[in-house]
Amino acid sequence: MVNGLAPPIPPLLQVTTTPGQPVVFATDANGNVLGGVRSPQVDVPIATLSGVGNSGGLGGFCAIFGRTLSFSPTQLANLYPTHAQFVLPWDLATLNDLLGGYLLFPDALELDNSALVSNIG
Repeated sequence: MVNGLAPPIPPLLQVTTTPGQPVVFATDANGNVLGGVRSPQVDVPIATLSGVGNSGGLGGFCAIFGRTLSFSPTQLANLYPTHAQFVLPWDLATLNDLLGGYLLFPDALELDNSALVSNIG
C-alpha cells in the first residue's frame, strides 16, 4: 500500500484447462500468455516468455525462472519493419501500465528509453 492506496488487482492469467487435467495457459499469436499484467515485453515482444518449461540447473532452482525463446531476425523484421513500428506500440504499452498503476514513472521512462535505443525494426 502506498499513500493509503492499495495496488490495482490485475486480471488473472487465462487458461484453457479441462477439469482433471493439468493447467494449460491460453497464449497469443506470439506464444505469450494472455491475461495478467501485460508489460511492454509481452505486448510488443521480441521473444516468447514463459513461466514454465525450464527444468535445468542448480538442482532445479532455475525452473522457477521459466524460459525465454528469442524471435529470429526474420520474425522481428516481419513484426517490426521499422524502428517506429516497434517503439510506438512499446511506448503505448508502457503508458497503459503506468496509468493502470503497474509501473512507476521512473520505471516507465527507463522502459521507453530501452525501446528507443534498441536496434529493433
